[in-house]
Amino acid sequence: MTYSGSTTRIRRQSPTETPKQYPVARPSVATTKCRRDLDKHIRSIGAALGPEGTADDLRRSRVIFDQIADLVRAGGNNITDADYVHLLRHLTRIYSSGDAGRGYDAFAATASAYARVIKALSRRCPMCDYRESIGQLLDLMTRLFQTRHPSWKSIFRLLRAIPTSVNGRERLERVCSVYVHEWFDEGVPNHYSLRRELHREIEELDLEIEPLNNAIRVTREELETSNVSEDAPRDRKVTIFAVARKKRQIDRWQRSMRQSLAQRDEKSRAATLVESDIQELGDRLRRAASAYRLHLVKDN
Repeated sequence: MTYSGSTTRIRRQSPTETPKQYPVARPSVATTKCRRDLDKHIRSIGAALGPEGTADDLRRSRVIFDQIADLVRAGGNNITDADYVHLLRHLTRIYSSGDAGRGYDAFAATASAYARVIKALSRRCPMCDYRESIGQLLDLMTRLFQTRHPSWKSIFRLLRAIPTSVNGRERLERVCSVYVHEWFDEGVPNHYSLRRELHREIEELDLEIEPLNNAIRVTREELETSNVSEDAPRDRKVTIFAVARKKRQIDRWQRSMRQSLAQRDEKSRAATLVESDIQELGDRLRRAASAYRLHLVKDN
């Protein structure tokens, strides 16, 4: 059969012929640069928290953490899910070294900055496994609470801001009792400010009580050394009035001191109760951190 016009010939590939190679999609220049920037940040943080890190390195690392958090929050096509996983894995590895690097103080100093990055990552890449990083932050938060470092509150706030859908967040809810959440929501500002106020008032009362006590002691000594019987009649009358005046003054000082001592005793009891509540929260946080670590061990 004859066809008019142009024809298209279909070329069959020989079994021995090498298949044609098509170009493989490569990461864009922007994506590659983003990964390089992340790796640079990770190395800087690792060096700051390592044995050779300095105080200046720690200060710079907190700035770097903020830069990473901003980068993650911004997202965009230049950062892939693989980059998020890469970042989380390396940061978790750095913080798993714990006291083996610079020591607890260095990790505690950067804990809240680390928590900000984990929060940002959890919202941008919820499919990652955050169990270990949440456990690290819970441990650091508990130790910061024990040393009364204020950053423990920001860490707890950031942990609670992690979406409940991510792996590890639901377990955090289980180990942290309702009491811990209620205490944080209602008691932290009140208890800490109340404790500071009570201690300040106790110190002020001590400053009032000590000079009153000294004045009473000195005046009593003066009364003991005065000898009315040896004075002349006229001088004896003056001395008697002076003695009576000093005794009245001692009575006034004693009344003031009794009032101040009663107030001090009342405020001391209140401070003891507040401190007991704070101690109870610390105990519950330690139990929560221990329970979380136990679950991680069982998972592994």
